[in-house]
Amino acid sequence: MKTVFLALFTLDTIFHLVSIAARWEWPRRISKALLVPLLLGCYVIDAEHFLFTVFLAAVFGWLGDIFLIQSGKFKLFIVGLLSFLAGHLCYIRSLLYFTGNVNPAALIAAVIAAIPLGFIVFRLIRPPKPVVFPLVLYGGVLIGMVIAAFCLMLSRKGLLGAVVFSGGLCFLVSDTILGYGRFREGAKINNAAVMITYITAQACLLLALAQV
Repeated sequence: MKTVFLALFTLDTIFHLVSIAARWEWPRRISKALLVPLLLGCYVIDAEHFLFTVFLAAVFGWLGDIFLIQSGKFKLFIVGLLSFLAGHLCYIRSLLYFTGNVNPAALIAAVIAAIPLGFIVFRLIRPPKPVVFPLVLYGGVLIGMVIAAFCLMLSRKGLLGAVVFSGGLCFLVSDTILGYGRFREGAKINNAAVMITYITAQACLLLALAQV
């Protein structure tokens, strides 16, 4: 069954990217809504240590996808942002569960590196004043998730840890591109770049966490 879900996910990903390039609006929306459920099917079937918080992280991510399908509507954008924030919190809880004892030195180093990174991303996006607080809150949680993924990579040395950390970084890149296109004056959202990095992020996290 995992092979079936992976095959369907791969086909849906290809179709979604083609829909973006061809500007097929309804096929793009439908294929986007199917991405995370197909990945979640892989996780549920394949998880060696099923965690409900990982399941919730995917569900909140899926809800965020649904709300952001019409991201031109500001209220839906904020609700989608909150859904992803909840998903990142669930990922943080899951990652810290697997890391066990966090290396204090690594954690401090990661936080020190994350502070200038967060500042650079914020300056790049330049959000308007009404959304500064929610974006700062979201960005802090997102970077916290990347730090948690980094800690897992250090505690679980090898390919799985690297894949999880790559997933966290891809989330950061995807959201930065989305925020830049959404809020930076004169910029446009590169939907293909956003979705490629976002799909990679969810796939890395869900497929790797099923094996941790």
